[in-house]
Amino acid sequence: MKNKKGFSFMQIVIIIAIVLIVGIGAYFLGINNGSKIKNSCVITGNIDQVIGDDNQILKDSYSNVSLGYSLEYPKDWVMNENGNILTLKNSNSTILPGANSNLGTSDSYVQIEVTNNMNYSDYKEFIKDPKYVSAKVAAERISNLKAVNIGGKDLQVFTGMPTTDNAIVYSFIYNKKLYSINFNAGSRSQFDKDEKVFKSLMSSFQFLN
Repeated sequence: MKNKKGFSFMQIVIIIAIVLIVGIGAYFLGINNGSKIKNSCVITGNIDQVIGDDNQILKDSYSNVSLGYSLEYPKDWVMNENGNILTLKNSNSTILPGANSNLGTSDSYVQIEVTNNMNYSDYKEFIKDPKYVSAKVAAERISNLKAVNIGGKDLQVFTGMPTTDNAIVYSFIYNKKLYSINFNAGSRSQFDKDEKVFKSLMSSFQFLN
């Protein structure tokens, strides 16, 4: 049977079915696209977070040809250069320990001192020279020598005494220079927090001559 416009009942049913199928398909396609957009936002958010983390550890560089080294350090650390001594502090308010002050519990610093014209082949030869320390102290230090790769060089490095707390000590001879590198923190928690900064700093350390 046909209506006045010439469509049969079956044709009308088919048209309605097609409209329903298209509508339902469009609905679910919209949901899927919405999910993809949400997922894309999550991914973008993760990427932004990674970029943000990288920004937090962006570094400044330090280079001193006469002292023979370069390195990188976090932008939010404070750098001070005084002659042959470089000091990097985790805060502008950090006061280095002295006769009348102790390092604050939330403070830490790295200090690098370089002494030129040290005519020794390595640290062991240097520390055995009696004009610097007694034979007893020399023996103690020699027992705490370790092979450490610094700046791509395998060196004999004095790494501090076993009683050294919240600190890392590196002393070594390279190219007739005595390098003394000290990382100190005012508490164990601060040491654990900033030790990765020190390790990153040392991984960037390069000799210039």
